[in-house]
Amino acid sequence: MNYDESAFRTRIGGRYKGFNIAFETAAQTKFIDGRTDTTERDIYLTHLRTEIMAGKGPDVFVSLCTGEENYRGLFPFPVQAMNNRLFLPLDDYIQASDRIEWDKLFPLVMEKGRNEEGQQLVPLTYAFPLFLYDKEQFSLQAQRPMTWDEMRTSSEEMVYEPVKYTNWADLFGEPCDYDKDAPAITEEELFACCQDYVTIDSPVGETKGVRIQMVGGGLLAMNGPDEGNNVTLEEHGGQYTMLPIYNLSGGVTANITTFAAINRNTEHPEEAFMVVEYLLSRDAQQHDDIFKRMYGMPVHMEVCSMDAPMDGRHMSEENFREFSAIRDQVNAVKFATPVDEVVNCAIMGPEASQEQVHKQYVTMQMMLAES
Repeated sequence: MNYDESAFRTRIGGRYKGFNIAFETAAQTKFIDGRTDTTERDIYLTHLRTEIMAGKGPDVFVSLCTGEENYRGLFPFPVQAMNNRLFLPLDDYIQASDRIEWDKLFPLVMEKGRNEEGQQLVPLTYAFPLFLYDKEQFSLQAQRPMTWDEMRTSSEEMVYEPVKYTNWADLFGEPCDYDKDAPAITEEELFACCQDYVTIDSPVGETKGVRIQMVGGGLLAMNGPDEGNNVTLEEHGGQYTMLPIYNLSGGVTANITTFAAINRNTEHPEEAFMVVEYLLSRDAQQHDDIFKRMYGMPVHMEVCSMDAPMDGRHMSEENFREFSAIRDQVNAVKFATPVDEVVNCAIMGPEASQEQVHKQYVTMQMMLAES
């Protein structure tokens, strides 16, 4: 990500006197004549992974999580990297810190960064899809939460409209069994959901719901009907009913979109933890420009409220209350990985094809076996 390194040095230097930090940024994907070119980025990432396996590499990693091939981070499968003992266990450092409000960091999201050795991955941002409905125009009759099946079979357009935008990998909660390096779902389960999905013949967009993804700054960027317009949840904006796309078990699946970790090979663990400690602070998540460049909401649960504006902006009290209620319905958390993209291609047309599902399922098996 492009970032003003000098500003970071100034802010962290103000907290830890005599602190010196050097940045190393991964090469970016290039776009040439309408086509993507990841050659330079792939070479850089391969070289860096080789350094890490040789006991070298940066002290601290701040890594993007995504299923999109052109933007994958250094660790496409963060849980596997953690289980392969690439990162420093942090429990002792966290417990000794008087600067981290750990109880105010989204618990289910933070828990995903732990294994039997303790906390190693430190989530920084997360996201889940939402539909927004202006309360002045629309009134939701259904009771939240609900299951995906209840959404797709509902007679209420506000409820069944979002289902057409289902992210398949989210539908199952965590689709990967990292202990077995295998899918956590069966091919039959995936095909059955695809069959259910294609039976939905409801029109989409008549209620003019706004499909959005959480982004930095407490703003919500529209990526559904009328794409390109912005929606603000601030005081001068509208008051919205928020409806997520619920998963099969009746909760919300949150995706970790950015995390930090410390290289187990570091020769400066205390200094490296200072960076992580800073990134976990409410102050950094409110004010540091690095969070505006991350995709997702900061893990500190007060950020974007009236009491903790992000970059001077915050949700209205009513909208933040609505968002917090939906966040409380999260019952599954996963790191966004390349598997997401594979699962989401289980349907490639108006009908559910057993051949297509099988193809994607086998690809998913191969990916996890090689991760």
